[in-house]
Amino acid sequence: MSLTVTVYRGLTSNGTGRIGPIDSPATVYFYLLSSSAVWARDFAGANGSVGFSAGVTVSHLRIDILSTTLTEKNFTIELRSPSGDVILADPATATVSVLTSPGTIGWMPTNSTPLVDHVTSPSLRLLREDGVYGVVTVRWSLLLLNSSSGGMVDGVSPTSGVEVFADGVAKVDVVLSPLSGTVPRPVQVCTALLTSATGGAVLPDASDRDLLLRQTTVVVTDSGSAYGIIQLASDNSSLIVVRTALSSSPFDAHCCRMGTAIRHTVPERVKPSFAILDIRAL
Repeated sequence: MSLTVTVYRGLTSNGTGRIGPIDSPATVYFYLLSSSAVWARDFAGANGSVGFSAGVTVSHLRIDILSTTLTEKNFTIELRSPSGDVILADPATATVSVLTSPGTIGWMPTNSTPLVDHVTSPSLRLLREDGVYGVVTVRWSLLLLNSSSGGMVDGVSPTSGVEVFADGVAKVDVVLSPLSGTVPRPVQVCTALLTSATGGAVLPDASDRDLLLRQTTVVVTDSGSAYGIIQLASDNSSLIVVRTALSSSPFDAHCCRMGTAIRHTVPERVKPSFAILDIRAL
């Protein structure tokens, strides 16, 4: 972080009115004086001079801010030893105060919904705005959307975590990886929710001016076998619907009640490219 200080020559302190000559070159020296903020620890910059060419009324000097603290600290810039057609006028000193905060942490908004499928591992980005002081953490969880019981999310890892922001760090990425398995599961629409933060950091609310999000939507694709498995019998004359572990649809529930397998016989003479089956128990 750097600070730019403006120095005027031949102008009032607000830089609007003329109060002296500007036709010749001029120079003024400046000094950085430690106070509660200490040189080389809280700020950096060498003592030096600011020069003005003929006709120039504005010049700048830059100071690097090294630390950002929860407690306000300050140091002083002092102008001395002018040369040329200038004299020092008030104010010839300026006090610089250094103060920031641990910041606000939230999900970065995106134009598309992250999708976790069999081969894709999307990342969700956490941003730290309005201050990067100190080490802070944020806790998050992946929850099924519209689940009154806060149901568990399957097929993705991790489903919760604690992310650490080191001092001065403004972004952290959370990678969601797909998990393989044999248990059938449907599509899951989830919410990645920030639940708490430490170290003085805060979570965004609806009025957050940086538009950070406290929660964002993630979609986990189905396992490919969530709604039953249809197999063709070896004699090519019947279809077998194998029972699944789920009963999330009327079809699944019916299969489960009827037994582990339901067979529908297709006459030899019928070879349709598709059919609406009237499934009955044998």
